[in-house]
Amino acid sequence: MDADLFVFPSLYEGFPHTLVKAMEVGPNCSGNIDIVRDDIDGRLFPVGDVLKLASIIEEFVCEQNTRERLGEEAKIVAECFHPDLIFHKWDQVIREVKGQII
Repeated sequence: MDADLFVFPSLYEGFPHTLVKAMEVGPNCSGNIDIVRDDIDGRLFPVGDVLKLASIIEEFVCEQNTRERLGEEAKIVAECFHPDLIFHKWDQVIREVKGQII
């Protein structure tokens, strides 16, 4: 993916894989409070606040340093959700539950 900006104004996501993938490659992300730390590794805005979203997009368009800083931090967060780590955790849970059932 080659982008300077990733906007994710979703009203609901169970687990936003798209958001994590965008963070992995480095664009700045807005959207999910369970993953994004506002102004640390992305930007958040209140649900439905179109004016705030527009303001954040304008900030990113005008401030390359902000985009780059947040993008680098986002890559670090995305590492926590690498498929190998997630699959390993799921495997552990399944084995634990299976052991309790038998």
